[in-house]
Amino acid sequence: MPGFVGLANWQIPLMIGAPDMALPRLNNFSFWILPFAFTLLISSLFMEGGAPNFGWTFYAPLSTTYGPPSTDFFILGVHLMGVSSVLGAINIIVTIFNLRVEGMTLMKMPLFDHAAHVVREVGVRRDGLAQSLALPVPLVVAGDLVRLSEGVIGQVGENLCGDVDGIGLVLCD
Repeated sequence: MPGFVGLANWQIPLMIGAPDMALPRLNNFSFWILPFAFTLLISSLFMEGGAPNFGWTFYAPLSTTYGPPSTDFFILGVHLMGVSSVLGAINIIVTIFNLRVEGMTLMKMPLFDHAAHVVREVGVRRDGLAQSLALPVPLVVAGDLVRLSEGVIGQVGENLCGDVDGIGLVLCD
């Protein structure tokens, strides 16, 4: 996600005739979040208990029951990368709609700009097209936030009784 935002930040103003991105301070903020996120992700590899032993979706039995103590830092790093990507997506969408050269309609824009716009604008369109960034990233972040609150605060998200069988049914006494 962050790599495509960087490529789009370079290419989109050149292709639509804009002097720069529409929101340069937001662009700068979304860029400088990345080193902190990368540092948290890399530091989680070298913490006591080892690296996180599950995928980026933080599958609950693996991340809660068997997850090492470095899981919280890994989750925070993924959160920061998601925030950076969403801020970059906002900047790309605003730039494409507001800073086009006079006379360049949406149908005259280069294909790369259309691709960047479609990838960044999920769930905003009325025709039901599902693209790929603005809807999934906040949903993954919300799920990870539940997992983070379970680990740090001790809040229980799904399991109110304490026992869950293999297919996800809560077994209460």
